[in-house]
Amino acid sequence: MQNIITHLRKTRKKIAFTGTHGVGKSTILNNLANNSWCEVLNEVFRDTAEMFGLLCNGDTKKQSYDTTLHCFYRQMMREIELEKISYKHIICDRTPFDCFLYNEVGNKFQRINYKTYNDCRKIAINHLKTYDVIYFVKYEGFPIENDGFRNIDVENQKIVNEYMIKEFQSFANVQFISYKEGMELQRLKRVEF
Repeated sequence: MQNIITHLRKTRKKIAFTGTHGVGKSTILNNLANNSWCEVLNEVFRDTAEMFGLLCNGDTKKQSYDTTLHCFYRQMMREIELEKISYKHIICDRTPFDCFLYNEVGNKFQRINYKTYNDCRKIAINHLKTYDVIYFVKYEGFPIENDGFRNIDVENQKIVNEYMIKEFQSFANVQFISYKEGMELQRLKRVEF
């Protein structure tokens, strides 16, 4: 039995979809969630912020620091828990590293100079190695839905996109795709990467 479990874990893939807000990541993942061959981990940021009363775009460094660390921790824990209980492919809406990038854009690209923050940022970068593939869905100028939570400023969306591209392009397991390519991926019956 242990050999079967070990084999399943070795053949299982872990995939993340990332990119700026409003590019269609959640739409792609919502359709993948209907497949029996995978577990989908939905975006952690929104429910974390609501649970702790945190702000999506904090007014102060302290608020955005708290939001970032809460979201980073909860996403890491959810992924680890899912890896323990499921042998299916795991598909994640965002990575824990995304939290730090949004924080830095919100603070005009200034990293917060707290040891805990910087240590957690390093852990989030190292965690990117746990994904077999990270699909970065590129910005294509779709209008942002005003859901009362996300920043609907198009200039902010473009800035986040450019900053994320700059940060993610150095990682070997990142593939940059269009929304259309992402929609084609959702039609897969199983993952073949």
